[in-house]
Amino acid sequence: MAFADSLNELMKVSQTLMDQIDSVPIHGLPGRTVNPIPFDMADTPDALLVQAYLPGFHREDVTVEVRDHRLAIKAERRLPRRDDLTWLHVEAPYGTFIRTIGLSSDVDSEHIGAGWREGVLTLRLPKAQEARPRQIPIQQVTQFALDSE
Repeated sequence: MAFADSLNELMKVSQTLMDQIDSVPIHGLPGRTVNPIPFDMADTPDALLVQAYLPGFHREDVTVEVRDHRLAIKAERRLPRRDDLTWLHVEAPYGTFIRTIGLSSDVDSEHIGAGWREGVLTLRLPKAQEARPRQIPIQQVTQFALDSE
């Protein structure tokens, strides 16, 4: 069991390191980061709640995937192309953006809910039944198994 605990701890440290690397600014591109999709996440007893902020993106250009304790949000925005238009200066971010988020709990991926409103992606990731906290009922007994007779 100690090996499994050590392996789990190593995976958590590795995930934390990857999350930190994901937010390091790219040199030469002012104001740009590897993962420019900001998000908020909250934990409830039965679900994780996530809001990702994607102003200027269209709902149909955003995809969400959960796999191996990781949430991946991918969004794509293309620079408009027209024959009668020559761009002189572009600061708005265009291209493909991916944000991965490590999840601390097992998620019931069959029942994930996603909503979109005004550039905000809201996700409800229900925890798998075995990952939810549960209360253990305490029963009255006359003698406990460890009591001496």
